[in-house]
Amino acid sequence: MSRDMLAVDVGGTFTDVIGVRAGKIEAIKVPSRRQEPELSVIEGAAALGAEGRAVFNHAST
Repeated sequence: MSRDMLAVDVGGTFTDVIGVRAGKIEAIKVPSRRQEPELSVIEGAAALGAEGRAVFNHAST
């Protein structure tokens, strides 16, 4: 049984978003916004479909 999850790593240049849904792995990069990093998280999560994910992990480098 696979768990749908989303992981976000906010870096200085890019915000990396990795998603797993039904065993399929997807990854994207969006530009990081230094003044409003939460907008990069929202953009990336929305691009991969954050709704219905069992797990959401966040990290910052």
